[in-house]
Amino acid sequence: MTFKKTMAVLLLLFCPLLVQAGGTLDLDTTDKRFYWGMQIGQGKEVEMNVGMFHMGYDFSNWLAIEAHVGKGSRLALTDPSGDFLNLSTDYLAAAFVRLNLRYEKVTWYIMGGASTLQINGDYDITNGAAGITGSLGTFFNLNGLAATGNFDDRINGTAYGGGFEFYGSRNTALSLNWIRYFDSSDAGALSVLSLGFVHHFDWPNTASRY
Repeated sequence: MTFKKTMAVLLLLFCPLLVQAGGTLDLDTTDKRFYWGMQIGQGKEVEMNVGMFHMGYDFSNWLAIEAHVGKGSRLALTDPSGDFLNLSTDYLAAAFVRLNLRYEKVTWYIMGGASTLQINGDYDITNGAAGITGSLGTFFNLNGLAATGNFDDRINGTAYGGGFEFYGSRNTALSLNWIRYFDSSDAGALSVLSLGFVHHFDWPNTASRY
């Protein structure tokens, strides 16, 4: 399923929830500190779909910590010269400190932290890989690689971003965010615009807030 189709399916699934929400909601999280969610997005620097699962904990209405784990779609890039690059992500993980601003049915947030990305693949850039370099953008740096070979690397970097959540109930929201999942001076960068959902719960109790 393509990125746009997945976005459309998520919107259709959550439209009844959003329409149902009327008036204002009390988004006090003191009784539901844990939350989890899923999101799918597309990279800016490279055409890679990225799926993530995240889980967090609210210390208060304005401060939380959040962890993300997931992976990106496989890249298979070719150049008319015959050069190629196959790249797979084993995993992408990040940990954030998150600041929230809540008002009625909407929560705005910004967050920052650290990330790690494990990638592997093989390549042949004997002829200069001009087309491949253009397709990669600033996501992955080919400088320093031999003409042919394979790689299995871990990339560590900083991560930051922000977004908002629109609540259809006190427990569940539709989310839209932009996150720069890694920013490394040596390797490159990956920014992802994502759509997903988030659900708050009271572990180990799972009853509704109402």
